Amino acid sequence: MADSKFKLDETYNSDLVQCNICVAVIDNPKALPCLHTFCFKCLSSWSESLAKKYPAKYTDAISCPNCREDFPLPKGGVKELKTNFFVNKLKERNELQKKLHEDAKIPCTSCDDSDNQAVGRCVECNSLRILKHHHVLTLEELRTGTLTMHNPAEQEMCPKHKGEVLRFYCETCDEPMCRDCTVLDHPRPRHRQIDLTTAAGERNGKLKELFIQVELIPKAIDIAMAEDDRTLKELKAREMIASDLYKTTAKKAYLEFIQKMKQAETEFTQQMQQLVARKSKEIEAHRDGLQIQKSRLCTAMEMTQQITHGGSEHDVATMYSPLSNTMQQLSKLNPKPVRKSMGKVEFIPSMNLSYGMSSLGSLNTYEQWTLVKTIASGQFRSGRYIVLDKNGQQYWRPDVYTGGQDPRRGLKAGGGQYPRNCSYPWGLAIAQNGDYFITDENPYVKIFNAQGNFKQRFAAQNPNGNWSYSENSKLYGLAIDNKGRVYVGSSVGYISIHYQNSKRVSGFSLNNLCPYFIAITADDHVIVSDYNKCAVHVYGTDGTQLYTFATPPGSKFYPTGICVIQDEVFVASYIRVPAVYRYSLTGDYIGILTKEVRSPWGMAIKDDGEELLVCDDNSIKVFHP
Repeated sequence: MADSKFKLDETYNSDLVQCNICVAVIDNPKALPCLHTFCFKCLSSWSESLAKKYPAKYTDAISCPNCREDFPLPKGGVKELKTNFFVNKLKERNELQKKLHEDAKIPCTSCDDSDNQAVGRCVECNSLRILKHHHVLTLEELRTGTLTMHNPAEQEMCPKHKGEVLRFYCETCDEPMCRDCTVLDHPRPRHRQIDLTTAAGERNGKLKELFIQVELIPKAIDIAMAEDDRTLKELKAREMIASDLYKTTAKKAYLEFIQKMKQAETEFTQQMQQLVARKSKEIEAHRDGLQIQKSRLCTAMEMTQQITHGGSEHDVATMYSPLSNTMQQLSKLNPKPVRKSMGKVEFIPSMNLSYGMSSLGSLNTYEQWTLVKTIASGQFRSGRYIVLDKNGQQYWRPDVYTGGQDPRRGLKAGGGQYPRNCSYPWGLAIAQNGDYFITDENPYVKIFNAQGNFKQRFAAQNPNGNWSYSENSKLYGLAIDNKGRVYVGSSVGYISIHYQNSKRVSGFSLNNLCPYFIAITADDHVIVSDYNKCAVHVYGTDGTQLYTFATPPGSKFYPTGICVIQDEVFVASYIRVPAVYRYSLTGDYIGILTKEVRSPWGMAIKDDGEELLVCDDNSIKVFHP
């Protein structure tokens, strides 16, 4: 009896034929746009459970059970998702090799007598029968793996026209077709037709190029995950060091204060444990996010390798679009570890121990940031927005520039020039290409290049679909998400979403909230602050209100500037108790980032999360963790 732990053809990976919902071999495989594939029944049950639990979000959409990315469902639901025929072929071939390694008796499919055993497999017919001039592999060759059972030239039959071979390809519809299809379903000149071999060759080459672009990213993710592990290990080690140092210091206190010191130690330990638990949770959540990115990358790369090295022309042509779209998206990933300050915690003992003291020292959580310098002092009044471009060059927006005899209103790039086509600017956002977008007192979004030269403008659409606002309305908040979409807030309590070419995508109402400041999270959640309403709300791009930020304990909240870094949100407040506060993405209050501000407005943070710039009164203050 052969060893049951047989080795499959190395070209195929059994993970591709396993459903991660039922953990069995996939039956009737349905593929999501992220390329993760599941049983039709399993995916249908998953979709129904999501729709039942979150009807507002998943009635016409589905979340991938593997990578958790959301996708719209076709009109017919899960059954209309693309069937992954490539997975069906992997199943068939894996099952054959399993039988071969188990020495199972395999009947010949060409003989009428079912007792006759097969001795070879025809790669042309993809069956256990033999035809003249066809290439046949013996079962021994298949069992030992000395020859592959792939046939890149394997012919697929047209599902619409019986007996017709898929020999052509419609570039207009992006699908293979037979001779009858070229006349009946995809006629010229409305459809561009080429032969399937040419189409598969071109797409095979493009997929290989895309694979080269992303093949190093998993290593970068591994490096970032390893850095997260080291940070977490450092945090645990520092916890022990801090606790040991505290205990050593406590022994120096006088005996009559032992009970008081024990109480202080208990409180310190609780505070330490709560801090470490929260930081650990945030680090682990960030690492889990990196792991999900890597899982999706590996799936896409693995399937691309299978298709480009062993798939048929039909497989390459059919899977090209979803694979190329996914690989192009994944090629833009830029994995980074958590901020270094997340792994730091320290006990600072008091330098002067005395009988009357009630504490042996203080706990440095590295959560309040330190003011390191002040720049551009006196050059402007009350900068509303400040943003950083991809090179870290700061840009800010002053109310009135104070230099010269004739004060000018406009945008000043850190040491650069003024654009002269904006009258009273408020919102500011920088695109990936270096262009910056400005809102001012009129209903237009204006676009300037990196040198401050005016390029174009477009009108933001109001809730009624008109391309103009009333004279009393103004544009305020402005932000650009990771997909390059521009979010424009107006004083009528509405956010309009546009592509950078001005074409409108969508928009939603804010229920009387004025979007003075806007920030976008990695999940495309829209964070809006209104200091007149003392409120910060979080919305989905469909206008659904998701969260409301909690008011800081013991203080009145007048939120202004917002910035997002990894799993946290920083919010400035400028009246009563001027400060910058820390929140979770869901609006839970974490603590105070800094109180070293007088009247904070716009804020920006560098990509590494290690430097925060705040427009404060008539200057810009720079903070480090």
